[in-house]
Amino acid sequence: MERKYYLVDPAGKSMEAIKEWRRLSEEAYAKAAEITKEFGAKSEFLKNHESLIGLLFEQNPGRGWKPIRNFNDGYVPDKRIKEGKIIAKRLAAVQIPHTRTFSSLIGGGYFIIVSGGRWASISFETIGDAHVVSVPIGQYSCDEKEFIPPDTRLLKMSEYYAMKEAASEGKG
Repeated sequence: MERKYYLVDPAGKSMEAIKEWRRLSEEAYAKAAEITKEFGAKSEFLKNHESLIGLLFEQNPGRGWKPIRNFNDGYVPDKRIKEGKIIAKRLAAVQIPHTRTFSSLIGGGYFIIVSGGRWASISFETIGDAHVVSVPIGQYSCDEKEFIPPDTRLLKMSEYYAMKEAASEGKG
C-alpha cells in the first residue's frame, strides 16, 4: 500500500487533531488500567477496535466471567448471567480511539483505502521532534478525492526517510 507523508505545522489544525487523539487515548487507557486493577486482572487487557472486551487474569476470576477458548489467561464477561452483563457494560464503556477516530478528528471523515484485500486509514507518527501524517493512496477509497491534511506540507519520500534515519541516529 502506498502512502503520502505530510509534515505537520506545530501550530496547525493537524497538530490539534494529534493532540486530541492522544488525549482521548491516554484517557481511555487510564480508564482501562483502573478497571483492570479493580477486577484484579493483569495489566494487559483485550479490546476490539474501539472498546474493552476482556481482561487477562492469573487465575479464574469467578462468577460473571468465562474463559476465552484457546487463550490461556483471557476472560470475557459471561453475558448469559446478570453479573456478566453488568461487567460487559462497564468494559464497553471504555472507548479506545481507533484510527478512524483520528481520521475524523483531522477532517478526513471515514477515509479508508482498500487495496489487495487490505485496508488502511490516515495515521500519524512522531519522528524526532516532528509529527508526520500518513495518508494511504490507492484505487478504492471511501472518498473519490485525495485527502490532504490541513496545515501540512507534502514530504518527498527522500525527506521522509531522511527524517526517520536522523531520528534513529539521535539527530532528529
